[in-house]
Amino acid sequence: MIENRNTVQQQFSQIRELRKDMLRHEKAVVIFRFTYNNKHSFIALCLFTDEELNKAENKYYMLKIRIMDCKNLSRYIEGKINTYRTSFEYNQITSFFHLSSDHIHPFWFREFVQKLSAHISNHVSVNTAQEIKQAEIYNIALNDSHDPNRIYPIRIMRNGVMNGVQKHRTPYNAQLAQCFCPNLYNIFKDDKTISFVFSCNPEDELTEEKILENYIKNNGSKNITQLHL
Repeated sequence: MIENRNTVQQQFSQIRELRKDMLRHEKAVVIFRFTYNNKHSFIALCLFTDEELNKAENKYYMLKIRIMDCKNLSRYIEGKINTYRTSFEYNQITSFFHLSSDHIHPFWFREFVQKLSAHISNHVSVNTAQEIKQAEIYNIALNDSHDPNRIYPIRIMRNGVMNGVQKHRTPYNAQLAQCFCPNLYNIFKDDKTISFVFSCNPEDELTEEKILENYIKNNGSKNITQLHL
């Protein structure tokens, strides 16, 4: 007997507030530690990109979720989550955590969901552990479809208008900036028309001071000359 997933209601009530906090702080990815069946992993919760938000299959979900092997980030299972449920299938969980038949009982999935929920906060917290940062960067690359080595800041740019609509940076771009050019991000965090440009080549990297200097040089606004690190 396998329980009816619809009996698990509001197990993830914190997801709504967490998503609001992610948007408020321009955090596209948040990471939580999770241990199940004596296996250590990360829970990665990620905002949908604009393209994904327009897909019908994502209409009733709030975030993407990955459970990742903390020793091998390329080994993960992926789903979606809202306040009521995740889209994980039973076989994804049993395979990822190597669950034996002895572990499976009528309510094992409900218990798994309860434990998963207990490890997810309702707000963004600052965690400076290197392994957490690496997991964040890995997930940003997965979601934003870019090279995970593209982390070296080289310039900032102002987004233009397309079809009469002002373009803005993505939360993924903002989170990279918070990681790799935090002083520049703090200067421009309230101006979401500014994006941060990164290179895969470490030899291209410029200091935050030089990036700001170049930006000021290329923009004639009087107000811009008052910017400083």
